[in-house]
Amino acid sequence: MKLHDLRHTWASWHVQQGTPLQVLQELGGWSDYAMVLRYAHLSVEHLAEYADNLSQSHLTGTNLAQSARKEESESRGDFITH
Repeated sequence: MKLHDLRHTWASWHVQQGTPLQVLQELGGWSDYAMVLRYAHLSVEHLAEYADNLSQSHLTGTNLAQSARKEESESRGDFITH
């Protein structure tokens, strides 16, 4: 195992625990933000929490939900009049 491997793991753990990338940049001593991104790429498991933030109940009154219902209805052959 190399020091580089440990640094990558350390940075990934920080990001997965919610450390902002700007803070990680300071903690890790990187002068370039692009380098922080290189060290901080992760598995997608930590994204599930954020992906589920919007449930259908939150979307029911939005244009997005109305548009989705319209498309669904049109694909079934229903006609919507306004």
